[in-house]
Amino acid sequence: MRAVIIEDEALFAEHLESLLYEVRDDIEVVASLTGVIESVEWFRKNSEPDIVFSDIRLIDGISFEIFHQIHVKSPIVFITAFDDYAIKAFQYNSLHYLLKPVTLESLSAVFDKYDTLIKTDEVPEMMSQIIDGVGTNERQFPSRLFVRRGEEVVPIDINNISCINTTDKVVICYMKDGKDFVLGMSLKDVSERLDSMQFKKISRQWILNVSAVRKFYCGLLGKGHVILEPEIDIELSREKYNQVIKEFLK
Repeated sequence: MRAVIIEDEALFAEHLESLLYEVRDDIEVVASLTGVIESVEWFRKNSEPDIVFSDIRLIDGISFEIFHQIHVKSPIVFITAFDDYAIKAFQYNSLHYLLKPVTLESLSAVFDKYDTLIKTDEVPEMMSQIIDGVGTNERQFPSRLFVRRGEEVVPIDINNISCINTTDKVVICYMKDGKDFVLGMSLKDVSERLDSMQFKKISRQWILNVSAVRKFYCGLLGKGHVILEPEIDIELSREKYNQVIKEFLK
């Protein structure tokens, strides 16, 4: 069985691939793709797999855009965190979906449904109904990031992020509850996954969540300070501080 994974979170893609090999001993992951453009190009150049696992929200759009451009007859298992609208659509059309974090049990249920559907001619029609039923015009942003914690891959709620910092090529996410996590991606890659109305990149090292800001002030030595939840003090040059203030006062 040939499978394709479409997922822009590298850690989650690795986790899903390892689960697939645990659940199904006849499976081969032939491609792990990260976005709409890359996926469209892959499907145009390669034969269809037996099954596709695709996150809904990708770095350059939502996955329905792929299947609007490429007619895919393979069963597609969509993966989501909170997309209630999509979940209702999948339930209505009797197609399986996966909620993050994915478990062995939920993945096994997918293959139970797969083994049933593959014997019928219903899959292409169901896929068309689902894809046509969900809009693709508005840019969607993920509600979670996935991070490695020991041997586990766990989700963190983006709304609970206070700020993100990079030092010596290590990117650390600081949470409002005082926890912190190392992210397995660059600051640029992180910023592309975040809504710029909610998250502001204030320097080459810092991205902050607007909702975590407590106050701005200038210190005695002319340095600017941004105070974030829970007790994070970001120091900026006076010039950069003025630029940040100007941006926030727009």
